[in-house]
Amino acid sequence: MDTVQATPETVILAQDEASLYLQATLQVAWHTRGQTPVVKVDPGRDRVHFYSALNLQSGQEIAMLSPIMNAETTALYLQKLWLVRCLQGFKLQLN
Repeated sequence: MDTVQATPETVILAQDEASLYLQATLQVAWHTRGQTPVVKVDPGRDRVHFYSALNLQSGQEIAMLSPIMNAETTALYLQKLWLVRCLQGFKLQLN
C-alpha cells in the first residue's frame, strides 16, 4: 500500500451504487368522529439511483444521479469517472 500511495499517478477510489425507493409513509389525520377518513395515495413507488466514488487520498467526492441503473448507465458513469481522473484538480459534478 505504501508503494501505491507513493506513486503520484495512482488514484485509490472507493465506489458504490445505491437505489432509493420513495413510497408513502404512515400519517395521522383528524376527522369527524364516526367517519373513516379516506387518504388517497399513489400506489406506485418512485425511485432514484446514485453512483458515487470517493478519492481516498484527496477526499474528493464524485457522484452521479440516474433515473435508471443498468449496464449502460454504469459504463457511462465509469467513463465520466475516468474523465474526472483525467481532469484531476478541477471540481466537477456529474449530472
